[in-house]
Amino acid sequence: MLVLLFIAAIDAVFLMGVISLVVRDQEHNLGEIFNTSFGVAIAANFFSWVFMFVFPQQIYLPLVISSLVTVIIAVFAFNAVLSTDFKRASIIGISFFFIHILVTRGTEMLLVGVLFATVATTMDEVEQNNQAAILENFLGPPMLAKGPEGTYLSGVQITLHEFGIQSLYPVFVKPAPKRQFTQGITYGAPAETIVKCYNKGYAVTTIELKQEFGFEAIRFTFMKIKEDGTGDPEDLIEGEWVGQTDSESEITTLGTKGEFLRGFKCFADEESIIHLAPLD
Repeated sequence: MLVLLFIAAIDAVFLMGVISLVVRDQEHNLGEIFNTSFGVAIAANFFSWVFMFVFPQQIYLPLVISSLVTVIIAVFAFNAVLSTDFKRASIIGISFFFIHILVTRGTEMLLVGVLFATVATTMDEVEQNNQAAILENFLGPPMLAKGPEGTYLSGVQITLHEFGIQSLYPVFVKPAPKRQFTQGITYGAPAETIVKCYNKGYAVTTIELKQEFGFEAIRFTFMKIKEDGTGDPEDLIEGEWVGQTDSESEITTLGTKGEFLRGFKCFADEESIIHLAPLD
């Protein structure tokens, strides 16, 4: 119903533009013209739905037939409302035919685009959750890398091996009222090559990962901590990739830019990190 009213409103606005050109030499009540345009547009959408049930296997036929029927209604409606001749009313009615088809098709394409974008985002989240579920079946429950209540991920000390990330050592920060840091534990096995991912006065907002073929690479984005303990989404620092930086694996992201990250789930054995997943 809301989509029908939305399309009808757009139809009416475009139709008013046509009317203003066709009868520009006459004075008319704009409210009356809009109400008539809106009513005709609603009729067109109503007939579209009716003919969709009459011709369920057709795609364009219901739209075309409903538009033709509405053209006839529009001609008589505007002939009466505008007190104009049938020639001008016919021009308005035929113009509405093309306006309605273009607006309806355009709105449908927009809605389909939004639907596909939503489905793609949902599928990506489902895929991440499925990976975590599969690993949990084989390795048992993941370790939860998060600090005490009210803390966020401040930074991480990383050690590397030749194939990517070997260990993570997180540090958490409580931004307010007084800034306090809490050290986490080491996930994986420490190695000699150490990289510190940390920015003073900032905390982590997102983690980007490449982990299709093991835990290959990681990159952090940091957000400024303001004096009141909240984040400043306009002040972000994007770190460098750490690990197997030339990996072409698909990038997955934990967290949302503009919000501090509380932590992550970590699948690891005694030797290295296997996989990171978002907290529930």
